[in-house]
Amino acid sequence: MKIKIGYNARILHSEHMRGWNRYTVELLKALLSYNVVVYLYTDRSLADVHIKQFEGLGSFKIRHLRGESYDLWEQGLLPWAIFRDKIDLFHSPYNFGLPLITHCPTVLTIHDAIDWVFYRKDRSFLKKINPQGLRSDFRHWMARRRADKIITVSEHAKHDLMDTFSLDKDDIEVIYEAQADFFNQPIDPNQTKKILNQYSLNNPYFLYVGGFDKRKNVPFLIEAFSMAKVKSCDLALVGAINESERKELLGLCEKLGVTQQVKFLGFVEDEKLPVLYSNAYSLVIPSSYEGFGLQLCEAFACGCAVICSNKSSLPEILSEGGKLFSLEDPRDLAQLIYHVAMDESLRESLKKKSKQRAKDFSWTKTAEKTFALYRDIIVKKRRAI
Repeated sequence: MKIKIGYNARILHSEHMRGWNRYTVELLKALLSYNVVVYLYTDRSLADVHIKQFEGLGSFKIRHLRGESYDLWEQGLLPWAIFRDKIDLFHSPYNFGLPLITHCPTVLTIHDAIDWVFYRKDRSFLKKINPQGLRSDFRHWMARRRADKIITVSEHAKHDLMDTFSLDKDDIEVIYEAQADFFNQPIDPNQTKKILNQYSLNNPYFLYVGGFDKRKNVPFLIEAFSMAKVKSCDLALVGAINESERKELLGLCEKLGVTQQVKFLGFVEDEKLPVLYSNAYSLVIPSSYEGFGLQLCEAFACGCAVICSNKSSLPEILSEGGKLFSLEDPRDLAQLIYHVAMDESLRESLKKKSKQRAKDFSWTKTAEKTFALYRDIIVKKRRAI
């Protein structure tokens, strides 16, 4: 008899395929090969681009329940539907979204504690006590307390959750994320030439993929790149950027004399990223805080050399797959950039390490561990009845 797994799937309303959506879609694609029926619960339409990826992989049903408000839907309509469908276990994959009362055990994925650890300390008192923020805090608190088990994506994130929310270590299971399957596929040489020309990447380049908020430390990266004095190389920055961020970074580039070498590629579609990873001298991640660091896995799969900061979860995910640098002084990163640019044997060595590390990450492994967790929780719940 198939196990019925319910999912809070309302985030799949957005067509966006990064972050929480990526996690949810890739996990479900892999889980559907198990002896399960997945019920996708939502109060709004789900994007066709996601749902089409599930077709033919296994058994799933969409339960579209409209509520007057989100709270009414989550705490009223949703638990009623879970009971009606005789769900064996319910999972919310995005930090909150669990009903307070259900007849079945529940699992919550909390990806990290970045908002609490990195941003909330800088919020004003008025922002901390505004009604919308208080409602959000209560939803998160309730979901954490209601969950029979919490999944997070790194040991570093686990310790942050324990410290920030006073959670017991036995209540949290670490299950790594992974890169999407298309990063593992061979690359068409014709596509390579076309995409590199599209972004005017005519010189060897170092690659950054991510956001531009404070913890990402992109100014630090640009400063280190300028100090490396690798005139034959460019720095390609991938990620959506607003006008004020772009203006500030362009000013820094002009000040440091690297305006012609730093390329702002903006948002790049997922299917083009393997080409950018595969042809880069190295991926460089200077972030001071990451819950996981999915870009590392994507680079590993493409055989791209990886250098990243020695902060938060990054050393854990990198392991032996690349080189670390300190954020104390940009000269440390500048030396690494210089050596990678000038030493072909070093680049080849880092590529081999990257490919080796890629073997440790896959959505098949993630789904296997997640399904084993589901099964254990369900069995324990039935024994307790």
